[in-house]
Amino acid sequence: MSYQIAKVRLSQITFATIGAIALAGCATPSASAETMTVYNLSSDDTFIQFGQPNGIGDKIIWRSAVETEAGEVLGIGSGHCVKLDAADNYFCSFLVEFDDRGSIAGHGI
Repeated sequence: MSYQIAKVRLSQITFATIGAIALAGCATPSASAETMTVYNLSSDDTFIQFGQPNGIGDKIIWRSAVETEAGEVLGIGSGHCVKLDAADNYFCSFLVEFDDRGSIAGHGI
């Protein structure tokens, strides 16, 4: 899996999970969870390679616009990922700052 796919999957999974958790905390029996999918346009990626076998420990750092599928800019996403193993697992941390709407932060494999 490429780092770009990892970033998109992290965004999709994390936002869906956070949205479900946030809504569950204040849910009424008739409330329903919503899923938000956002898209990162890779514009300011930086790669840091440490020369280890299989690229383990290499880092990817990014900052880019976060948009809807229709291209509406929602804010700025930034974060970093560290490659954990030869199976292309990454540990990623990110912050999405929505224009005048707050922010969401997360991390995970």
